[in-house]
Parts: sequence; C-alpha cells; structure tokens
Amino acid sequence: MAVTLTPKVAALVERGTQLMRVGEFNEAARVLERALQQMPQVAELHGMQAEALLRSERLEAALAAAQRALRLRPGWGEALMLRGNIQARLGRSAEAETSFREAMRTLGAAPALQANLANVLLEQGRFGEALQAYDASLAGGADPLGLERGRARALLGVGRRADAEAAWKRVLEREPDSVEALEQLMQIYTGERRLDELEAVCARGVALAAKPAIFHVFLGFSAWLRRRSEDALAHYREAARIAEGSDAEMFHEANKNEAVALFALGRLREGWERYRWRLDREALRGRYPLLAAAPAALAAAPALRVRIHQEQGIGDELFFLRFAAPLRAAGHRLSYRGERKLVELLAGRTELFESIGLEGEPEASACDVELQSSDLALASGHDFAPPLPLVPQAARSQAALARLHAFGPPPYVGVTWSAGAVAEERANRGDAAVWLKRVPVAELAAALRPLRAGIIVLQRRPEAADMAAFTAALGRAALDASDINDDLRDAVAMLASLDDYVGMSNTNMHLLAGLPGPRARVLTQSPAEWRWGMDGRESAWFPGFRLYRQTPDRSWNEAFRQLQDDLEKAYASAT
Repeated sequence: MAVTLTPKVAALVERGTQLMRVGEFNEAARVLERALQQMPQVAELHGMQAEALLRSERLEAALAAAQRALRLRPGWGEALMLRGNIQARLGRSAEAETSFREAMRTLGAAPALQANLANVLLEQGRFGEALQAYDASLAGGADPLGLERGRARALLGVGRRADAEAAWKRVLEREPDSVEALEQLMQIYTGERRLDELEAVCARGVALAAKPAIFHVFLGFSAWLRRRSEDALAHYREAARIAEGSDAEMFHEANKNEAVALFALGRLREGWERYRWRLDREALRGRYPLLAAAPAALAAAPALRVRIHQEQGIGDELFFLRFAAPLRAAGHRLSYRGERKLVELLAGRTELFESIGLEGEPEASACDVELQSSDLALASGHDFAPPLPLVPQAARSQAALARLHAFGPPPYVGVTWSAGAVAEERANRGDAAVWLKRVPVAELAAALRPLRAGIIVLQRRPEAADMAAFTAALGRAALDASDINDDLRDAVAMLASLDDYVGMSNTNMHLLAGLPGPRARVLTQSPAEWRWGMDGRESAWFPGFRLYRQTPDRSWNEAFRQLQDDLEKAYASAT
C-alpha cells in the first residue's frame, strides 16, 4: 500500500488481512471499517473492504465500497476489476463488461481479466466475442481447466457442436459427477438426434442428480422419437412427480410435454387437463387476480363475465380462440385482451366479444373470472373446435388483388420457408437456441420452379440472402409481399386472394384455416407439432390442408418430392 498509514490503522489492516486469510470475511470487513473511520480518504482501504464484503456475499455493500475506492483513485485497474467481479455476481453483465474493459486500459489484457470479460459476454449471449476472450485468456497462460465450462458454452453458442461436445467430455473426465456437463451433452445429442448417446447420458444423470427431473424429460423425448409413446408419457410423469414443489419450471415443462404427447395421440381430454399445468397459475394471479383455478368448472357454471388474456404467439392465440365460440354459445359474456395486431384483427367481432382491448390497458368493464387463452378448451367443455372464422375487409381485398394482378396473371401461390423468431429477434434475445422452423430455401424454390404460376413471398422479414437464394433457384422473379405480415388484416386479405400456399406451420396457416377458399400445403418438421399429428397427410384441426412431412432422419427429400408431384397435378407445368 503506497499510502503511509498511522500505526493504529496499520495494525487494523494487518488484522483484517489475517482474518481474510482464514476466511473470516465479515469480521475482516468490520475491522476495515474501523480503519476507514480513522483514514477515510485512503482508496486502498475501501478496496480491501470491498473485497471482504464481496467474499462475505454482501454484494451491494461491496459495490458501494468499490465505487468509493474509484472516486478516490480514478482509473485504478485492480479496483475496476474488483468492481466488475461484483457487478457480475449481481447479474449486471453489461456494467461488469464496462468495468473489465476499463481495467484493461491500466492492467492490459491479463489472462484473468480476459477470462472475466469472457464470462460476462457469455452471460449476454454474445458467444462469438466470448469465445475470442476465452481463447485470448488461454493464449495468455490461463488455466484451461478453469475456463472449460464457459468456453464449451460459447462453442455451442456459435454452432461448433463437435468442439463443444469434446469440451464437455473433458469436463466429465475431470469431474465424473458433473451434472452440468451431462445436461449440456444431453442438449447436443438431442439436437443431433443421437438417441443412444442421449439415453446413456440421461441414465447417468438420473443416477447422479439429486433432482433428475430434466433427465426424465429428455428420456421422454427420446422415447417419443422412437415411437414408444407410453414410455415417453411415463418419463414425463416421473419428471413432474420429482419436480413438484421443488422445481416449478421443470414441473410445468414436464406437464406441458406430457400434454403435447397426449394431444398428438388424439387423447384430447387428458391433454387439456395436463396442459393447464403448463404455467404457474399461482404466480399468474399477481397479474390476473381473478384467474380461474379450475377452468373446467366454467363449462357447467351459470353465465359469467369472462375476460380472456393473450398467452402465446399470434398463431397459437388464433388456435386457442377457436374455443371462444362454444364458450360464448354456453351463455358467457366474453371480453379479450391481447397485442395490437390481434386486437385490430378481432375488432368488430361482437358475436364473440363484448369488448376487445390491448393487454395492460385500464379495463373499462368488470369481469367475474379471467382465463389464459389456452384455458378456453377446458372452460368451454369442448376438446375440439373448428377454426375461428375470418372475413377479409373488402377494401383490403381489392388492394391485394390489384397488387397481384400488377405482378402477373393468376394462379398465385404464396410461400414461406421458416417460422419462429427472425434473425433480429434472435440476436436481441441473446439466445442461439431460440426455436426456429425452417426448410432449405433453394430446395423449396426448386420444387416450385416448374409451376406455371405467380410465386408470392409472404415470409416475415425475409433475409436478403434467403431472398436471393430463393429467386435464383426459382429461376424467375417472385413478388415480395412480406410487408403484409405487419398488419393481420392485410395478411388475411392477401391470403384470401391466393390460389394456393406452401410453407412451414406459422401464423399464416392459422389465418388461412379461418378463411373460405384457398387451402395450404404444410411442410412439417420431425417430430411434427402436435396439431399436425404423428402420421398421415391431413390434420383434423386444419381441414383441407395437405401435409408434407420431414422424415425421422431429418431429410426433406421425400416431402419435396410429394409436394412437387401434387403441385404438378394441380397446375400445368412450365414448358
């Protein structure tokens, strides 16, 4: 310490240092507080106290002490690094990143600093930057074993699955009881459908983990892929049993997985009963005080004022709203609260809803009970319901037809190649594993190329590279009408004006289901979402739609062959 201390303060510092060495961090912090009372302008004393408070888990107090040290000694590298460590522990990753980068200006790119920076970049989902920082730390001489976990996560985040797998296996070699390593390998094997290895890892996890619910969930998924449906259901139930009362997230995940399996098997009543546990209903009452504890009781209840709240994405929401009609027919008075796009689409549907408004806005009228939208099936007493009817607005339909005719003569075939979060949304979420459904763009275009038809791209926010690949494989121009996704009323009008539609299961499929006239050809991943069933070319939920299934080996070859054959029968091929 460069500052000359008084004998009394020096003695207190020595005592505090000794206490730190033996792990008496709280007492060390108290001793250092006494030293600070004597010499409050010594930055180093504040830094020592911040370290003691950090080690005693008094994080906010530690951060305040580190800030005091830096006010007294701006740019002090060690204090900046300490502040970053505290901020990281508090979950303030962006602030910690700033502290670490400021520290580097004084201390240089020391291996420990690079490692700390890598950790907070990883927490922000910036996997590529995190990997660079881990590698820089290793190049500077950091212990590779101490960085293995974070680096393995970063490798998986940037898609280097084989390298991530090798890294997690190294962790297991060093720590054979590492549940974290088993969980990460489980994720890798699931994504690659390596079911033998997945089941081996899960079995090891069940034997090691104190609460092995997650391993039973993945064993259930593996059994489902192997078409052992009863085994899958048994694993989901066991996961829910283990997690109940101790792991709410896994309890609800297990119940949701069981429900989805029951739906796919056609066991709808059982499925809806399990699906009600997909969410923490007690936690939801903080937002919706009148949320129905037992939605099924409404099926036999006298007429009530029922407020329905949007729960999931637009496509799922349209699906659940099928069940509003039977609930209304039972005499209940319904209101609906959702996002702007849905509110605009549903406006004027007075045969169903007495009022429609944005979620979170002040309520204009009272209600007797509240429902999440996916409670509607139970509340209505109906396990199955036809699509919610939709009617395009005349002016919007005229505009859609004018746009199509300006492009070229009919027939018109709409197309999309992916569903789920777009690139910008995935980046903002910082999650490399955001669920995305997608077919090969060029192969889809090649299947459409022989058609004597106008091709209309309805992909939501298509990426430039995808558009270029699609039109190149199509061999001619396509009309980019992707902007219709910004307003569901425009989407309905355009979809109603088409002669056919080919794409992944997305919001447009749910809109088409409610329209008379054009049907759709749906490309379904393996395993398919439950609404599309396990097998066959049709789904009862989407009458008239034709299904083209990815095979269990995740190939689209047969689906595209069937699609091209069917399209050629429906439309004259180009000569």
